[in-house]
Amino acid sequence: PNSVWAADTTENQILRINPENNQVENIITIDSMEIQTLAIGEGAVWVGVREAVETAPVEEGEEAPPAAPATGGVVRIDREGNEIEQYIETGAPVTDIAFQEGLVWVVSSGPEFSTIYKIDADTNELEDIGDFGIWDGGVKIAASESSLWLINFTMGTESFTNQLTKAKTIIEQHQGPVIVAGDFNTWSDKRQEILQELLSSLSLHSITYKEDNRTTFLGEIVDHIYYRGLDVVQAEIIEVDVSDHNPI
Repeated sequence: PNSVWAADTTENQILRINPENNQVENIITIDSMEIQTLAIGEGAVWVGVREAVETAPVEEGEEAPPAAPATGGVVRIDREGNEIEQYIETGAPVTDIAFQEGLVWVVSSGPEFSTIYKIDADTNELEDIGDFGIWDGGVKIAASESSLWLINFTMGTESFTNQLTKAKTIIEQHQGPVIVAGDFNTWSDKRQEILQELLSSLSLHSITYKEDNRTTFLGEIVDHIYYRGLDVVQAEIIEVDVSDHNPI
């Protein structure tokens, strides 16, 4: 029968609701877990979770030990039997879920990384697709029949700064000419300032253009090319209507 599935994140319970009378028919408690996300697909209910961590009491005057990295995974629930089928560990908490035929895609996120995993819906076997370490936690995922879409977007500047700092660490290890280019999402004055300050510390220079038709968002330029140890011979922006960004 048709059902509405909901997550009670306070009690860490999954609720099965009858849409005809709006009554809760089943409650599935996920012990020792904190629910992060809920999705229904491929014949099951999938719950992204973070494993609850008990902290030892700290005596007065003592310093608390550093917190261990959060762990977690995805819980598969049988829609017919209303019970947990399997817990699939991914290392870090699962924060988003998407589906393709026969496949379950999950994002496993820590404070400074996001890893994409693929789960075979028939066998529950887990495959690590890759660590997108340059991305902060909080990546969202969506899937169509032939494509997988990953969205990495935050409104503040903390994650933005963290991502640039990671990129800076990589660039600092390189000896020789450097080109750093892309859509930097610098859609505010503060983001522009953070980017400029960080890349200037690496002696990277911004390319200038005779006709600056670079793409803007919220009135701010978001596409940039920075360089070091090279001479700029020509810089041009091509206006197109086949993309939401003009090629540089």
